[in-house]
Amino acid sequence: MKVAHFDAGDRGCGDGLAGEFRRHIDAVAVGEQLRVTVRDPAAKADIPPVARMLGHRVLSEEPLNDGRLVITVERGHERKADL
Repeated sequence: MKVAHFDAGDRGCGDGLAGEFRRHIDAVAVGEQLRVTVRDPAAKADIPPVARMLGHRVLSEEPLNDGRLVITVERGHERKADL
């Protein structure tokens, strides 16, 4: 299975992280995975709910020893055109 990676750096949702996440997950095929690495403490609480709200499945949330969190998301559906 192909797994894409997105390192969010120090960005949080106030810095456009949700939009960047959406852009990255939209580039992944349905059923494929995106591994997101976040450092911002607020982003750690924001990305999983955003992913679920968009209809994707959060497979895991893995804390790393350096304070980062790796969130693995499976794309759940094709994005419908904005109306």
